[in-house]
Amino acid sequence: MAMARRSRSEDGEYVIVFGGYNGSKEEPTLMKGGVPHTTIEWYSIPVPDEESESDYSALRLTPFSVGELHKVNCFEALKSSIYCLSGCSDEMWILNSTEDSWNCGPHMIVSRRSPHTLVLDGKLFVLGGLEYPPHHSCHWMEVFDPGYGRWEALPNPPSPIDPYFMVSAAFDDTKEILVSSRQQPKSKDDRYQTCVLYSYDVRARSWTKLKPPPFKLQGGGPDPTFNRAVVAANTLHWVWFDNKTELVLQAYHLRTNAWFEGRLTLEDIVLGDEEFLNDIDSPALIHLSHLSGCKFCVPIQSYSGPFLYSVIFEVSKDDEQVKQDFGILNISFVSVQKYRLHHSLRFSNAVLLDGAFNKSMQKKPKLCAN
Repeated sequence: MAMARRSRSEDGEYVIVFGGYNGSKEEPTLMKGGVPHTTIEWYSIPVPDEESESDYSALRLTPFSVGELHKVNCFEALKSSIYCLSGCSDEMWILNSTEDSWNCGPHMIVSRRSPHTLVLDGKLFVLGGLEYPPHHSCHWMEVFDPGYGRWEALPNPPSPIDPYFMVSAAFDDTKEILVSSRQQPKSKDDRYQTCVLYSYDVRARSWTKLKPPPFKLQGGGPDPTFNRAVVAANTLHWVWFDNKTELVLQAYHLRTNAWFEGRLTLEDIVLGDEEFLNDIDSPALIHLSHLSGCKFCVPIQSYSGPFLYSVIFEVSKDDEQVKQDFGILNISFVSVQKYRLHHSLRFSNAVLLDGAFNKSMQKKPKLCAN
């Protein structure tokens, strides 16, 4: 789970940028040079949305870019460009906001599949995406510096890291990357997956095993191929859905080694009549983003229609109450905005950026009928 990047414009506005495949599955729609390509549409929504209507009307979203790309596993936004990594290859495609055209960028040193991507210190970091366990000579992590226009291999972590249960996060203030490594259960009765934390110092280019005791991932949690961890106040946060209508938020405090969990029912406050969330094959949850303080935002996709919901909520910890080894997270609903798409899409991940990105790359969404 990779962390969502956060930035703030002078007026305090944010924008969530996300991409989606044109169709219910990531199936090729075009052949270029013998290589299958897929239509991908790119959208952005302001948070909060100044055009939000009190009567819960839907705003129509128009993509700011549509392109045919080789299957994209993940992407990140850095400054005014979007960087896409193609599946099972070393390719990287770049969209520059001033050109509105996709160009093939410098190739990665190693071909990867669904790696973790992080933006830190003005650079793009790529972690994992290799066969497990990786060969000792493989470059498990590399970094791309747009200023130099090339990829550079970085030191491998002290121990092999299982990509399926890996957690990663970037800390802007200390310029370090946090990565988890899953340990084997001590017994069949263990209720949680136990993990050890490693810290990578970007400036010193060195790994350190953290002193806090191993933390535990609750079983039955989020699908790691779609989930991302978000850092706020030395606490990792991530979300998933339970029973298709309940938002589950977990938090882990790094300094105290304490776990928290909270739930928010979406059926009455978000979804319309005869609407329900997407299933596992087409995930409803796109991304969790930390706005400021105790406020978060998550875009949610409806399965029964081409609708997208931007849900904002606030979180507070209750250290007194404990349920199944977890402290209680109190989640309070703040607002929701509904958007209509031209058709259903299978979304990829998303990033939270400065609101200026929205003004430069997308026209304002228009009000539409139901």
